Amino acid sequence: KNLLCRWHINKNILANYKKYFIDQEDLDKFLKAWTTICQCNIIVLFDAQWDTVVSMYGDISKLILYLDNTWMLYKDHFVSTWTSKSLNFFNTITSTAEDLYTPSKKYLQVSTRDMKVVKEWIA
Repeated sequence: KNLLCRWHINKNILANYKKYFIDQEDLDKFLKAWTTICQCNIIVLFDAQWDTVVSMYGDISKLILYLDNTWMLYKDHFVSTWTSKSLNFFNTITSTAEDLYTPSKKYLQVSTRDMKVVKEWIA
């Protein structure tokens, strides 16, 4: 099963919905609740935590609709209760692997090409 990167999911949520939070403290509280959802290991706890987030942030209906229609459809690809059944060596993010390419791409002053193209370019 293909897993989705929680780091990228969080970045996407922040890019689209950070503006709806009153202050950083409110945003941090939401992110903590969202992280708890993602790390739930038991379906019953996942359901309870999701219900809590819906009730706490229901006034930001666009956020709840976005989470429900965009990410909850794929919860089995990033929430621990489902991903723990796959062999993933407890890796839930891909940003670590992507960071390995950053120094090379900065050195070569290329950030948009894949490494194969860069290799051909310098060879």
